[in-house]
Amino acid sequence: MDLLEQMLSGRFSLVAVVNDGQVALSPRMFNVSPAIRARAIVEAQREQSKFTNRLTINIPGTVQDLRTLEWYLLYANQNVCAQPGEKDLPTLITVAELAMHLEIPGVADLVTSDISQVLVLRADDGEDVKDYPWLNLCYLANETGHKKLFDSVAWCFLNAARATRSMKDALWAFRIGQVVHQETGYQGLWTYGMYLCVVWGAFRLPEAPRLIATLAAGVHSRQMTMVTLMEGLVTPQLCEVHNSWECVSGDVRQRCVDHWRAVWQQAHQIASKRIYDEYRGTSFSGAERDVLRMLYLISDALQEVTQTEPGNLVSPACDLKRLHESNGWVLEQQGTIRSIINQLA
Repeated sequence: MDLLEQMLSGRFSLVAVVNDGQVALSPRMFNVSPAIRARAIVEAQREQSKFTNRLTINIPGTVQDLRTLEWYLLYANQNVCAQPGEKDLPTLITVAELAMHLEIPGVADLVTSDISQVLVLRADDGEDVKDYPWLNLCYLANETGHKKLFDSVAWCFLNAARATRSMKDALWAFRIGQVVHQETGYQGLWTYGMYLCVVWGAFRLPEAPRLIATLAAGVHSRQMTMVTLMEGLVTPQLCEVHNSWECVSGDVRQRCVDHWRAVWQQAHQIASKRIYDEYRGTSFSGAERDVLRMLYLISDALQEVTQTEPGNLVSPACDLKRLHESNGWVLEQQGTIRSIINQLA
């Protein structure tokens, strides 16, 4: 009879000794974790001569961490999209690290997905996430290879620094991004920190790092590029994208083009008003250069306009295709801007 069968039969109980006490481990945990199985087998062999039916193994973490890990283990194989089981970010980070330590990659993926979701929800709710453990999050994303977590961390990091509307916090983001890049090799946070410093002119502050002449010239050049890109957003995009099955006749196609041009222009007006409202009252400029923010606001406004004013199109499927293509174009432009900023490195 192997150790698992003995556990299931009740002959052995497996107990984890953690930082704040002890907690019984289920057969399920024993079965999915190669690390736990290896330690339990060694412990069973060592304790066999003592005729004990209670095996103890040391595991880092707390009782709450292990119980949360068990919860994730229970739902790891269920194909459901639910709210995170635990919304306390430090606990989630610890549980993900613990899942990696215990060699349970499926659970690690589930927890890191929840971390991404919690980050986005809190940023969208306007919570101050500036003091979050950004370096630890990037270490975790690096260890798990979880691209979605990297993307969520970077995007929320940008929003955290932007929400303060402070040039000093742009410098903070720049410095944190440098540390993350040096420690993990991930450049996303540095890119967004540099972006805000360029857009807001934060490198002019006395406490800003001293820039070499070529980099200083590059910052000014990027500012002019951002202005040009912002001005280009006035022009309606993707007017020649059509649904080949729905939008076929000349009259239908022209109405579709006219409608989409009006949709884009209205979305641009909404976004432009919002971005200037956000900058109103700040002590620095940037509304005319903040292309990343403007792209986000345009994408948001496009959804609003198409939902509230669908117009009188003969081929609404064509209009929907244009909306999806537009969102794809916005993502491409975000990539272009990140590439322009990364050239300063």
